[in-house]
Amino acid sequence: WELARKLLSDVDGFHSSVPFDGVVHDAALRAGDISKLLDIRNVAALTPEEEARIAGSIKIFLVPEDDKERFRIIKWPIYYNLFYGHDTVPPITKATRDSARRAIRLASGALTLDLAAEFDQFLLEYNVTMCQVFRVRDTLYRNLRLPMGGRHSSFVGTALLHVLCDFAVGDVIVDTATDAARFAGDEENVVEAAWTFVQRCRTVGAHLNDVDCDTVTKEQLRSMYRTSDADFFGEVADYNRKTVRCRDKHVKKLTAAFHTAQRADATFADL
Repeated sequence: WELARKLLSDVDGFHSSVPFDGVVHDAALRAGDISKLLDIRNVAALTPEEEARIAGSIKIFLVPEDDKERFRIIKWPIYYNLFYGHDTVPPITKATRDSARRAIRLASGALTLDLAAEFDQFLLEYNVTMCQVFRVRDTLYRNLRLPMGGRHSSFVGTALLHVLCDFAVGDVIVDTATDAARFAGDEENVVEAAWTFVQRCRTVGAHLNDVDCDTVTKEQLRSMYRTSDADFFGEVADYNRKTVRCRDKHVKKLTAAFHTAQRADATFADL
């Protein structure tokens, strides 16, 4: 956790190896896109004084989402990628296939909770934001939040989730996957585990999808307990039949990617 905090605030190591070359990347964002990002304090416009203190730049891509009427903004902080191979960074860990199968075999049901726009919940230190500058037409902006697309953003998010899930309730099996936590077991213990998780989220100011940490009740959590059609990180489990299958949208995406890859002129970007 301390390393995750340091990653959000310490930029000295990046500057010493590859200094900023002065090139600020242009982003093809629409007026509505940048206006929304400003409204939710995801980015901020640079002042004339700040323009002289730019320490790095990022690229931004708009990626359409098939199942939602919106575009996801992917930020690529170049200097984050230079951090690759640092010997103090532990590997990112997620729920293993064996762990997921064990939960399905042993548990009678599960409840899944996930953090809302997890990366946007991390406000970066000012000096780091000055390393993440981009241009939209004639205006310069700095990124204020943990960037989706940064090499270690998943590590930071996973570290937070592991801290929030660092407790035990009965024989509940807990699996995590970047921004989601699944609690599998009998109904009473799972509801108690989910309640404990929500209270820990409320304590640190973390926000969840589907439930309000300040007002949610145990009965609301109980209504989210599933013995079948239990969705977790791309898989749908049936705890009654002890079966698991891929989510329909993941099959659709993989099938589309496979057919695209068969084209002789296909590039990685097409996928």
